[in-house]
Amino acid sequence: MGQFGPDGRLSLRGRVSDVVNVLGIKVATGAIEQALQDRLGADGICILSMGSENAGAMHDEIHLVIEARRKLEHADIEAAADAELGQIKRIPVHIDFVATMPRNDMGKIDRRALKEEFLRRRGSGTATAR
Repeated sequence: MGQFGPDGRLSLRGRVSDVVNVLGIKVATGAIEQALQDRLGADGICILSMGSENAGAMHDEIHLVIEARRKLEHADIEAAADAELGQIKRIPVHIDFVATMPRNDMGKIDRRALKEEFLRRRGSGTATAR
């Protein structure tokens, strides 16, 4: 499903992939997520791209979603993000923590379910961006 924003841009809804669009450049996230997960010792990392409306125009933003049983230091997360995100850092990046990420039968992160959860939280005002 698509939706036109006030600025005339078409945003696709319901489609989630492991590729994010950063100012017109397609960036595959799989290797970046794995590098961040290894570097931080996290249980799961997922990079999501979501639109955000600001001053009547749609803008893309990135959510770096982290699942970790142990406490991660903010400085360590920032250093890992600076080292691994590359071109993704050209647009706003929000760091979000979740207790557990939805996973499919194979144990892979269910991006669609995770993104839907974030959109529901955003709509209810309970998003956990940090």
